[in-house]
Amino acid sequence: ISLTEFEANYRHIVETITNNSELIILNIPDATKLEIADEVQEQVSQYLIEQYGFAIDAKPLVRQYVGLYNSIIQKIANEYNLTVIDMFNYLDSLSDDLISSDGFHPNEAGHELIADYVKEQMSK
Repeated sequence: ISLTEFEANYRHIVETITNNSELIILNIPDATKLEIADEVQEQVSQYLIEQYGFAIDAKPLVRQYVGLYNSIIQKIANEYNLTVIDMFNYLDSLSDDLISSDGFHPNEAGHELIADYVKEQMSK
């Protein structure tokens, strides 16, 4: 989804929800630090080499785009005086044993830690 579409969609969601309640939002975490990101990078590189004769490290580009999307989230939050809970940096602190077998999503213990963090941030 383009940044423009993301901003319009996110703004619509915020406007719809804030009409009915107080809203606290989370930003997008950096999934490039997960082990699975290395596997995906390897597969993408292999495909690019086979198809086009070159490969790139996509992680910096993904991080850059996540940063752009998070900037939009922060911009909208500022406009509506909303709190943003920083998941981008917090999830760096989760160890691999808190990630489920799919390599991407938190397991039960990971979800509990995230919930505790969000509750802690909400009480500030």
